[in-house]
Amino acid sequence: MQEAIWQIGQVAYNPQDVISNYLQPLATKNKKGQPLQVVKIDFNLQLGTLELDVTEELDDNTSSKYCYIGHADAPSAPQWQASVKTHNYLLSQTITNLISMDIDEQLKADLKVLRDKFFQDIVFVDKGKEKHIYLLDLSSIGFTERNPKDIFNQQEGDIKKTIKVLSKEFILGLKEKYGITDKNIGLFVLAINGKTAANMATYQNLIIKEKKKVFAKGEKGCCSICGISEGLTADTSKLKMKFYTTTNLNFPSGFEKGSYRKNMLLCVNCMNNLTAGENFVWQNLSARLGNFTVFLIPSFLFQPQMDQKDLEGMVNKVQGTFNLTADMEKLKGFQGDIRMLLVELEQEDYFLMNMLFYRKGQQGQDVKVQRFIKDVHPTRFINIHKAIEKINQIGNMLLITLVDGNIGTENDGGDSRLSPTPFRRFSFVQ
Repeated sequence: MQEAIWQIGQVAYNPQDVISNYLQPLATKNKKGQPLQVVKIDFNLQLGTLELDVTEELDDNTSSKYCYIGHADAPSAPQWQASVKTHNYLLSQTITNLISMDIDEQLKADLKVLRDKFFQDIVFVDKGKEKHIYLLDLSSIGFTERNPKDIFNQQEGDIKKTIKVLSKEFILGLKEKYGITDKNIGLFVLAINGKTAANMATYQNLIIKEKKKVFAKGEKGCCSICGISEGLTADTSKLKMKFYTTTNLNFPSGFEKGSYRKNMLLCVNCMNNLTAGENFVWQNLSARLGNFTVFLIPSFLFQPQMDQKDLEGMVNKVQGTFNLTADMEKLKGFQGDIRMLLVELEQEDYFLMNMLFYRKGQQGQDVKVQRFIKDVHPTRFINIHKAIEKINQIGNMLLITLVDGNIGTENDGGDSRLSPTPFRRFSFVQ
């Protein structure tokens, strides 16, 4: 599977715009089909005011516009991203974490002024140690009459409950003042003096440095993919798909926590290709099978002779019609698409499909693998759809017998259809 993702990454990686390889997709509408809004939290240091802008709707370019790269690579890692889907971070830790990082001195100075003016320093005890956290003072913008210290005292020094209450009051303030609820918000963006932090060169450089920080030691050995011997890393924590467990002590080399040299070593280029490949798979190759989500990952016999546009066209023909509840006319068209695709790619880009059944992790950014089925020939999909067609024919005949020719009342565009996939959730584990 790693090689298949790496092959895709070789096609998808854009060396001219490195940031684009780390961008994550954003939904533009909520579950009800309503457009999602961008909330800009703009700290004006000259006027000493905090202004909120909720007039912009998300579109396909929002992720690129605001450099949305998701949250930190690990749940316990410091959250410093200036464009986030969860407002808690901007209310509590983002500013402080950015100050501690390798950024331009002017931006660091502005952030310190911002922190001291708009946030309150809260001292709390965690596991017997005294710690500090800066929380946004919502009373300064009229969202509440209580400042963070008041909330902290009312919550009897429980910092987690304090942040939770502060978060609720922020969302309530947005609803009362701007008429927008959390279900209509798709992205929160940090801005200083009218300029979003995500568009600052120093912030974009920080993204690249953080992604490449795992190569600081420059280990020697043998890259698990290309075989290069220097400038390697065994740290794959920044990848979404975990190729081996990192939670059991008997798995790392020499029983040393974090030592995975014998599991996988990667060079900079292969890490870049894997990252770009993962992003491409995440954004373009996800499908559904009943209650399950599955990645359909092509594995090429030889390095594919195509550009990203060709790759997108190829996978769309496979992924776009994989939904097994499609009507029968679409299934017939799908069989033709597969046959044509195989004819087009037979000479130079012969491929097999890898089916990775998965569920999303805690933050929705990593993958928990449920079952992996490798090297599936695309013609198997034709056989699957032939079986579906046969099942539908048998089902229709049974219904005709049972209800005297009236096959249900629900239809889609006049075409009655049956779903061959079970409605109840089932498990691959026997």
